[in-house]
Amino acid sequence: MRKLFRGDYFYFSKSDRIAAFILLLIIIVANVLRVKLDRPVSPEIVANVDTLFVTKPKADTVKIKKEPPVYNDYRKNSSRRNSNSKTVAVKKETPVDTLTERPVFVQYKRKEIPTQAIDLNVADTTALVLLPGIGSYYAKRIVEYRELLGGYVSVEQLKEINGIQDSVLRWFVITDTVPVRKININKLSLSKLRNHPYVSFYQAKAITEYRGSEGDIKSPAQLSFMEEFTEQDLIRLEPYISFE
Repeated sequence: MRKLFRGDYFYFSKSDRIAAFILLLIIIVANVLRVKLDRPVSPEIVANVDTLFVTKPKADTVKIKKEPPVYNDYRKNSSRRNSNSKTVAVKKETPVDTLTERPVFVQYKRKEIPTQAIDLNVADTTALVLLPGIGSYYAKRIVEYRELLGGYVSVEQLKEINGIQDSVLRWFVITDTVPVRKININKLSLSKLRNHPYVSFYQAKAITEYRGSEGDIKSPAQLSFMEEFTEQDLIRLEPYISFE
């Protein structure tokens, strides 16, 4: 009975014993590796490992960075100063507090009041910029508008320039020394009539159509019959038109 029990349940062959030994060995090795891997690695070991994989450059390929000449001169001067036994006192400048400085304002020369009025049809931009209330921009606009009109017939026409103040009108006067340039409404084309500031497109078209059907215009009264012209339009346009 005892022999049967041992032979049936606790009998191992040679190959079974070898396999069991190998399995036990694997389990022991696995446990040892797990314990080793769970332990923290020393910083010295990590530093040594990093240095193992760093390749040192060859001696002939190493480039020495040259110091700039200004820094070299500074080093030479500093070595000379250190060699001298005497010390030189350096005066330190007191920094200026920019917040306490007073702002600097540009002083503009005030324009002088002219002793007499200037002829509006003669004055150029050089003379106009000297007048109070007129800068280079408005001086240019006054001259350009004078060329478009053909000359000023009234100082009040300056109000037609956008931005001109009424206070500057007192510096000007209109004389008869320079006559205004007139346009012949019987000879000019529609586009040239339209170029005048006091003639609109529809007014220029009405003049050309009237000339084509009725002939030349003899007087401003004929323009008054055209619905495109108002009484105020004829008053300001009359000094600039001719019929010959």
